[in-house]
This record gives sequence, structure tokens and C-alpha cells, in this order.
Amino acid sequence: MKTYEVEELFAEEKSIKKQGFLKVRNTEIKLPFTCIAGKEGGKTILITAGVHGAEYVGIETSKNLAKIIDLNKVAGKIIIIHTVNCSGFRERLAAITEEDRQNLNRIFPGNESGNTSEKLAHFILNQLSKKVDFYIDMHGADLHGTIKPLLFYPIAVEREVAEISRKAAEASGFEYLVASHAKNGSYSSAALEGTPGILTELGGMGIWSKEEVDCYTEKILNILDHLKVYRIDNKSNAKITFFDPVNEIIAKEEGYWYPSFKTGDKVGKEEKIGEIRDVFDNLLGEYFSPTDGIILYQTVALAIKEEGFLAAISSIQSR
Repeated sequence: MKTYEVEELFAEEKSIKKQGFLKVRNTEIKLPFTCIAGKEGGKTILITAGVHGAEYVGIETSKNLAKIIDLNKVAGKIIIIHTVNCSGFRERLAAITEEDRQNLNRIFPGNESGNTSEKLAHFILNQLSKKVDFYIDMHGADLHGTIKPLLFYPIAVEREVAEISRKAAEASGFEYLVASHAKNGSYSSAALEGTPGILTELGGMGIWSKEEVDCYTEKILNILDHLKVYRIDNKSNAKITFFDPVNEIIAKEEGYWYPSFKTGDKVGKEEKIGEIRDVFDNLLGEYFSPTDGIILYQTVALAIKEEGFLAAISSIQSR
């Protein structure tokens, strides 16, 4: 399969579908991609999957999108990067890259002169997401977590960027829409640079199913339809719940994690959400919710490191 330079993805072409590997400058990385340019002009949309290499539902959905999107129905261009963290995918790593053992979605905007992971983040931002009209970054709950299907949209950005992103979120078919003031992730860094976008979450625990992929595909197609890049006949509607930015609960001890609730459960302010014990079952720490809300995602692994992520709780917005 041919290897491409990034400029070739943005060439003025119509009615063409390219697939191959994209060179990441100053690294040995080659990203698998599909680029679909329609016969009519329109927006350019970037879709990425596998920023975390073990979030398999999003990765498989990216493949499915490339397979089912009809070139003749595209107005504009759709660029799909099927796996951003190729080394993490290959080595079956949770969250981090194999090269530098870093969480790629915590080091944006990256560094052109940094290590391999930082160069990759810099490339995604500066050579891809800053050059498109809208950015969709597909995620899930990784190897050791569960999550309610949800979508993050940026709020700590210029008003127009936030508005375009929120309207796309509302059209997605996701029921849970979560405001985010993140600044160091893939889509949030792009939004700070002026590219509207969203981060979607579906799946987890290192597994995937056709049903999940079909559901995820439907939601991404809803967004493409809203952006008038790819029209679909059957749009899915959802009863939307808006959430405030999440409160992430971080472990203060290393040990064995015992959550008290399931993902999606309601919790009250100061209600106990779990505890950490040592190997001899001695209590090391208890953890409590800082707000009334819902557990949107959490770690379900027994093992937990000090400063490891435990749970994310968010309160429902009053609108």
C-alpha cells in the first residue's frame, strides 16, 4: 500500500478515494488512513481513532466508515486516520504509546523537536486538525474502564467554535453531552486553534462488538449529515442530557480498588463511591463524590496505582 505525504491529502481532487499510510514527519510512524473526496465541494472533516490504542470500538468504527461511505454522496472531503497510536495498538497497551510510555491525549499540542509521541501530537494538530473545518476524535473506555456512551464538546474556546461544536454534538444521537474545558487533548487543542470539534466515547474494557460498531457508525454519520458532508436518510434522535465538566477522582494510594457503584449510577454529594485496600485487606483510603451527579466512567480494574484514575462524576446541567 502506498505511503503518502500530508500535502497529498489536501490536494484539490474530486470523486476519488485514497487509502494508504501517512508519513509523520521526523519519525518512523506511518498512519493508516482513508481519504474520500466527493464530486461536490464542501467542508473537510477529520476523523481520528486509536489515539488510545486499545479503544477498539472506535478503531473498528473508523474502518467501517471507510467501507460504507458512498463516494458519490460526499460533498467535500472526509479524512479518516484509523489508528493514531499505532504502537499502542500493536502492543495492546492501555492509553500510552510504546515508544515513550506517554498518554498521547495528555501531551497536545506536542513538540516538533520532542520525543516520538510529542512529534506525533504536534503532527496531528499542525498538519491535520488545524487545516480542516471540523474534527471528530473517537474514543472509548480503554482496557480497564467502563463508560456511558457520551460526547465531549469544548467550552473554553472562542464562542463561534464552541457553538459550532455544540450544535454538532446535539445532532449526533449521543444522549449524554458533556461540557469540557480541557486544553491538552487532541480535539481540545484543535478547538483552541480555531477548529470546531468533539470527542466521542463508546465501548471499553478492551472488547468490541458489531452492535457497538454499528451504533458508533450511526452516530458519526449523524454528525456528517449535520455538517452537510454526507447526507443520510434515517437520522437517529436522542433524548439529550447536558452535563457540567467532569470531576475526576484520583487515587491517593496504590492498592486494590473496590468501586461502590456501577457506571451510569446516580450518586449524592459526599456519598462514598469506593475504597482502596491493601493485599491484606486493610483499608487504605475511602473516596467520596464531590457533587450530586452520575458516574459517567470509571476504572473497573482491581489494581490501581497512586495517582491513577478512579472515576469521573458529573452533575446534570439545569437548562
